[in-house]
Amino acid sequence: RKFLLQMLCSTSLKYNGDNIFGWFTKGKRDNFEGISWGTEKDFKTAQKLKEQFYVGRMVFDSIESCNNFMNELKTKTIDEPWEYERRKDDKFKNPILKSYLEFELDRLFYESEHLKLPDKIIFNKTHTKLLFNTNLINKFGHDLTIVGDVLEVTNNIYISNLKISPSKRDLAAMNFEKSTPMPPTFFKDINEIIFHSDWEIDQDISKYEHIIEDRIKRFPLKYQNLPADDLGLKLDNAINFAKKIAQRNYKFIVPMYYPTAKRIQLLMPIYLETSYTSHPDFALVLTPHAEEKLYTPETILGLDEVYQDARLIAKPEESWLNPRIIE
Repeated sequence: RKFLLQMLCSTSLKYNGDNIFGWFTKGKRDNFEGISWGTEKDFKTAQKLKEQFYVGRMVFDSIESCNNFMNELKTKTIDEPWEYERRKDDKFKNPILKSYLEFELDRLFYESEHLKLPDKIIFNKTHTKLLFNTNLINKFGHDLTIVGDVLEVTNNIYISNLKISPSKRDLAAMNFEKSTPMPPTFFKDINEIIFHSDWEIDQDISKYEHIIEDRIKRFPLKYQNLPADDLGLKLDNAINFAKKIAQRNYKFIVPMYYPTAKRIQLLMPIYLETSYTSHPDFALVLTPHAEEKLYTPETILGLDEVYQDARLIAKPEESWLNPRIIE
């Protein structure tokens, strides 16, 4: 049987008395790719999910309903910028908040499913609803939690019909035995998120080739035609300059959570003219290696790219990483 977005194929297998089907999903190039397995009920749920708008594990009826939800959440949190003042997003009203909630929930599922940490994702007795902690607080200093309906598709769990800050009475009516989900844990030791100025930075040739040659378009235009050795010297000087400032201001180099690798990295602002009077040209991403007391430079990123990952751990307080000035 063919459907608009998916193609369903029957098998001779059964699971708990239900026929098992396989289905292909239509990709971006209008071709069917991949295969998923499940009952016809699973397929219908997957088809419904495909037709809706989803952000990570969260499912919305449309982009508009997503925007409305994020705007409602924004009004309940302590005031902070959830969009870039100088670079508006036409689709999303609060892109920083959307990204924050997407990866915060992704981390909670990782801790619950893979690390087996308790109370990160709380289900009700019937496993039809789930509750999680946004790691945000409201103006009264209370945790902001979200509850919603469980959608299970081929062993993946999604949440739909999201509601903010349900009361304990409401949760009891939804058959929740617990009502205090725990926030995510991004690090165990404070030393994981602090830049250690006595550690070395590995200026390996392959890393510099990647940063200077492969990522040359991320440099300001006026530097893109300079010889590689000139840029290498400027980068060396900028790193040394950043280390000196970090020795005097431990908040200058900002920690971020890298969702794909599930690890902490650090963001070093790079001022190629070694002048602290304006915003940096970009951020150098550093991976810490505690045993070797060494940092590996991985790549360079624009400030707009890194703020959202940095916000997962905490609201950055450094003026160089500020959504109100990022262009």
